[in-house]
Amino acid sequence: MTPAGLLYNNPMAVAAIDRMIAAVDLGVDDVALDVGCGAGEVLARVLERHPCRGIGVDRDPDEIAAADRRLTRVRDRVALHATDAREFDPGSANVRLAICIGATHVYGDPGLAYRRTLETLAKTLTNGGCLLVGEGYWRRPPDPAYLASTGMGANDFLTHPANVTLAETLDLRPLAVAAASEADWDHFESCFWRAAEQTLRDTPNDDTARERAEHWRRWRRAYLQWGRETLGFGLYLLQAG
Repeated sequence: MTPAGLLYNNPMAVAAIDRMIAAVDLGVDDVALDVGCGAGEVLARVLERHPCRGIGVDRDPDEIAAADRRLTRVRDRVALHATDAREFDPGSANVRLAICIGATHVYGDPGLAYRRTLETLAKTLTNGGCLLVGEGYWRRPPDPAYLASTGMGANDFLTHPANVTLAETLDLRPLAVAAASEADWDHFESCFWRAAEQTLRDTPNDDTARERAEHWRRWRRAYLQWGRETLGFGLYLLQAG
């Protein structure tokens, strides 16, 4: 679950996502599909901005329950599915916007997931529809010690320009891009550290809480030493057809 202090589980600034949502034109007959929708914040913002219908997909039933609560005001225009995105078929839905922000891993292992996400979601779109995809990227070549500390691989991500170029090779036209700032990242990471420490304070004898706190302490050290200047996060609005 997304920790307190975050609207959604990615480091992108709220204003950047709102600008992307405002840049698309969705009518009453259109559908916005959000894969890995989590607690439904991005999908809610789409439906509150546009008169379209929405479909949210997430394999975590707890996240879908949270999304159901968040989407109460537009509940008559949204369908939520607690299922694996790879097994979900939107059928004949007139999907004009397909969203996957920080959840490309649902389509495969790092290094392949971004491409597979673009390919898979592009097939759900009607002609002229758009993808809104959020994906990590390397700001600089990762230090081997950083990779060893986090368990990530050097081929897990491309660069920011390469993410855009890959989309173009798949006949997707970039309409807009954005990147999380270091301040955005600091806030995102800090929310996880704070949540882990608070849980440990609340349940000091819980082994799981202790292990989680230790995990985030190791991650914090790696982030501050290497990650802050190494790992980026981009948001890409791409048009098909």
